[in-house]
Amino acid sequence: MSITIDGNIYTLMNDKQGNGEIHLVAGGQLGNYCDNICIELIPMLEVIKYFYETGKLLETHKWKREK
Repeated sequence: MSITIDGNIYTLMNDKQGNGEIHLVAGGQLGNYCDNICIELIPMLEVIKYFYETGKLLETHKWKREK
């Protein structure tokens, strides 16, 4: 999941270290995704709700600023 704020893109990360891949169907297509961006439902919902209410990132979760 990614959120854009002031032209900056932030991607929600999980606690996994490394560059493992996971096969996942998204948008009807199978693809290979880094396993450190696969987030469980409850943390994802917390982040979405917080952003909706405040317009800010929930800092208790790990974010990566994309270039």
